Amino acid sequence: LNIIKKNDIFVRKVESYVNSNEMNINTKFNSFDDVSFELRIHKNQKHLFKFEEQSSTSTKSNQISEKELSLEDLLAKFDEIETLSDEDKWRCPKCKEWVNAKKKIDIWTVPKILVIHLKRFSFTKESREKIETNVSFPLRDFDIQPYLLKKYDEPLLYDLFAVSNHFGGLGSGHYTAYRYHEQNKKWYDFDDSRVSEIKPSEIITPNAYVLFYR
Repeated sequence: LNIIKKNDIFVRKVESYVNSNEMNINTKFNSFDDVSFELRIHKNQKHLFKFEEQSSTSTKSNQISEKELSLEDLLAKFDEIETLSDEDKWRCPKCKEWVNAKKKIDIWTVPKILVIHLKRFSFTKESREKIETNVSFPLRDFDIQPYLLKKYDEPLLYDLFAVSNHFGGLGSGHYTAYRYHEQNKKWYDFDDSRVSEIKPSEIITPNAYVLFYR
């Protein structure tokens, strides 16, 4: 009963497959607690996005900034075919060799509470960085239906009710939370023991780390 309840409320289901020259593998449906999006745009991916004006840059060596993205941009590119090559080669279970392959992930269903993780920490062999790309996202009537593999007759509308923010870099940082009050229809900023009202226009910042929709 607890598992069913968790799946209904928090977990989304995805379908994925990996394809190589030797074989085609279709995986089973998997459940995950959140949808995570990479914010670091590689040079060969820049043509996939329509960028807005350059956001403010940081002078800190462990922080980087890209041009602004939208949540719709990230969702639209989430299910695109990814090429696994070079350092990301896939180990074929048939020939036991590391081969070039193509990977695809589709979101099949979504839960009552949708958790979206913006991956602001980048770890590579060359560097470790905090990504400060500003991601715009809707506060109300967010329709996720166009991005699902399973189609519905009606829109699937979500409203944002909380945001977890991260301030600082890799070495140290501070977390705050924004929360929507259902009764008085106002947003509040929770910063340790301090609580203050904020405007809806102040919700979207480069510090947004985890978004909570329902």
